[in-house]
Order: sequence, then structure tokens, then C-alpha cells
Amino acid sequence: MAKLGDKLAVKMSDKNIAETERKMVTKQRKQRVNSAVIWEGLSPYDNGPIMAVITNMDGSSQNDKTGRMAQVSIIRSDMHPWEAIKTDADVSICGGCPLRYTWNETTRKFERICYVNVVYGIAAKWRKESSTGYVRMTPEEAGDLCAANGVGIRGGDYGDPGMIPYEIWHALFSRAPFHTAYTHQWMEPFFDVRLFQYVMASVDSTNTVEKLQAIHGPDVRYYRLADDYENVASNEAICPSKKNGERVRTCAECKLCAGASRPAKSIVIIEDE
Repeated sequence: MAKLGDKLAVKMSDKNIAETERKMVTKQRKQRVNSAVIWEGLSPYDNGPIMAVITNMDGSSQNDKTGRMAQVSIIRSDMHPWEAIKTDADVSICGGCPLRYTWNETTRKFERICYVNVVYGIAAKWRKESSTGYVRMTPEEAGDLCAANGVGIRGGDYGDPGMIPYEIWHALFSRAPFHTAYTHQWMEPFFDVRLFQYVMASVDSTNTVEKLQAIHGPDVRYYRLADDYENVASNEAICPSKKNGERVRTCAECKLCAGASRPAKSIVIIEDE
């Protein structure tokens, strides 16, 4: 007759095997996942509900500029992206970015510099979350999956990375093979300067290099939007993405726009490139 201790040992062994199998199935399912929500919370800008969605973790992105990279979109979780723009609720994800859509009372039209077309890709992400919902995944898991697939991560193909806690980006980017990211939030009181480890400061004719350096010092790497390449400083390099109007290098090939994690010059690009 089997002793009680032996029976308990068998039961515990069965339990351990079942738990191991469960973890393996969970891991296999997540390895097949291409998109997921990796964070949900409130915007530091206005407390609006926002979330971070990562897509194309298998490297299937067809983006001409970035190349083979996963994309992280930061969107309002409670309304369609176009509705957020029309009601000015997109400040939750973009803050005071000068490239946002703005309403021109004279022409009665929305005007913008931002290149993102929210009607298609961004809206599709919101619709999916509103209908079937995305898988939930930790940023660590998403970073590991991208690493396994040899895929870099673009932080903020829509929305500003400065709206998401530093810890999320650190967990994600520190595991990925490479990444790119940009923020306009460096003037805001809530901005976490640790983000400069991974994120480029976006500067332009309104939020200038001089303002950036006055607030954060001369060593912060930035990405400057320019009208021409006539006044490129000694600490700046021209974005190598295009030559004579033709695409010659993707972000996945370049990898320079990665904040302090990439020791390199700051980057300058002409607005329409």
C-alpha cells in the first residue's frame, strides 16, 4: 500500500507538470500574438484615459520610412481618434505639440503639420480594441517577443511617448534589439527626464534647441525639424533617410534616434521628408 507521503508527492508532481504545461501554452500563444495592449492609464497632461498598443511585433510593418519595426500607438481609450481630434481631447496623447491638428476659424477647416493619418491605421487599432479587444501583454513580454523576432520598436507612431511612464519604456526598449522614439513633452512639468535615455527631444521653430538646452542642458540629443540644411550645427547630422528625394535608408537600418542609448549627434530633417 502506497504511503500517504508518496500519494501527496505524486499529486504535487502532477500539479507541477500541469503548471509547467500551462505556462508553455501561454508562452506559445503569446509568441503567435502580433499586437497587444501593453499599458493603460491616465494622461499626465489632463488625466484623460489613454493606452499604448503595440503592433507588427512579427516585423510585418510596411512603413516605407521606418522599415521592419513594431509600432507603439498611444491613443485615447474611450473615443475614436478622429473624435478626439475634433473635440481637442487628443491633448491627452499629444499635449501641446505644435504639429497637432488645429481648427482654423477663418477657413472652417482643420489644419495640421503632423503626418499621421488617423482615419486608417490608428482608427483601426481603436476599433479593434472597442470590438474584440487586444491581448494584454506586459512591456517585458512585448520586448522579449520583438527581440525573438529580431524586430526593433518605434515608440509613438502616434501619440507622445512622454505620456507613458518611463518604467514602461525602459521595460520595453531595454529588451528590444533597437528602437526609435521622440517627445515634445520636455517643457512640461510632468516630464520625466529619465526618458532622454531612450527618447529624442523633438524641436522645431516654436520649441527650439535653445529652449531645450536652457531647461535640460547641452547634452540632450534632439530631432530638429528644419526648413533647409543650410545651418546644420557641428553637433548635428542630417537624417540619412532620403537623398535627392528618394528613400535610401529606413529607421530600422539607421537606428540613430534612440536618445542617450545611442551615442551620436542630434538629427536634423527637412519638414517634408
